[in-house]
Amino acid sequence: MEGLSEFTEYLSESVEIPSPFDMLEPPTSGGFLKLSKPCCYIFPGGRGDSALFAVNGFNMLINGGSDRKSCFWKLVRHLDRVDSVLLTHIGDDNLPGINSMLQRKIAELEEEQSQESTANSDWTKNMISPDIGVMFVNVPQNLENLEPNYRIRRNAEEASLTLQYLNKLSLKPEPLHRNIGNTVEPIILFQKM
Repeated sequence: MEGLSEFTEYLSESVEIPSPFDMLEPPTSGGFLKLSKPCCYIFPGGRGDSALFAVNGFNMLINGGSDRKSCFWKLVRHLDRVDSVLLTHIGDDNLPGINSMLQRKIAELEEEQSQESTANSDWTKNMISPDIGVMFVNVPQNLENLEPNYRIRRNAEEASLTLQYLNKLSLKPEPLHRNIGNTVEPIILFQKM
């Protein structure tokens, strides 16, 4: 086991992780896409697909696909807001695409904070990703106590990354289950300004 950890450490020194701005490029045209008619886009993502539903100004992204270079990004990057995101399960077949979008949002916030004094510089063209509304996440209560199976552990690690990114963005994930009791709080899905 020690040889394996040495080998992975050796590999990690030579592997360069792409920037979120390189992985998810900004739109080539100005303006934002408005989806007014009901529509559904399905984005094949290899082992895990993603879908975008839009109905009269409300849109919902379901899952994110298995590729870190998000299969849905070429359409979603033209929206001013993704009103709701639904993650149906934890897994490496649906979280990597969402995680790359969340990473980009975090990188944009960090870039914006570091570049506040130069408002019209070249970096502003990269600051275009859509706002994110309500996040519905189907995550077990305790990610640490899952089976020690490699695949389950990899899925739990991906879910942990998602939760960390949401925390950095101050987005509170809504669980896909209701607590037992008499009080049910309504969830505001979107607001029009």
